[in-house]
Amino acid sequence: MDALLPIIPFVIAIAALIIVHELGHFLAAKISRIKVEEFGIGFPPRLARLFKWGETQFTLNWIALVEDSPRRTPGRDSLCMSPVH
Repeated sequence: MDALLPIIPFVIAIAALIIVHELGHFLAAKISRIKVEEFGIGFPPRLARLFKWGETQFTLNWIALVEDSPRRTPGRDSLCMSPVH
């Protein structure tokens, strides 16, 4: 058990970095006036709704290994910026 203790701060640091990274996507969407209905921590199914800010629900999902953000944006499959052919 003592051998696993150094891993805990690493996991917390990585999780914090991922959340900050994904918040960047969220802010870019908001600045671009793209409607974001949900900002979820983890992968569905949903475990809990944390809070609602404006039109966006912030949720905690069952598999909370990575950030899944922003999603369920009407009229768009993703926020990836790729050239239209």
